[in-house]
Amino acid sequence: MSHDQNLLDSVSERDRRAIAIRFLRGHESMGALLKRCAGSSPEAHEARVEMACVLLMAKNDAPEDLSMADPALYKRLRERITAIRMGGWLR
Repeated sequence: MSHDQNLLDSVSERDRRAIAIRFLRGHESMGALLKRCAGSSPEAHEARVEMACVLLMAKNDAPEDLSMADPALYKRLRERITAIRMGGWLR
């Protein structure tokens, strides 16, 4: 089992989606998120969970249901996911 999966065990699928969308619709960079992951504080743990959620969504792509429900959000998510992929954040 991957480390990312262990981080996500206590997070519901719905919450994973919400966490990833909240980050992706914003303007914070992946580098800034990575910096927040450093250390052993509760905030750093939350940032690692957030990172895992974002990377999982980037791996699987933006939720298709948003393409009809909220086209502008879907476009924003796709743009951010493309930037994450092009930036080498996924293997």
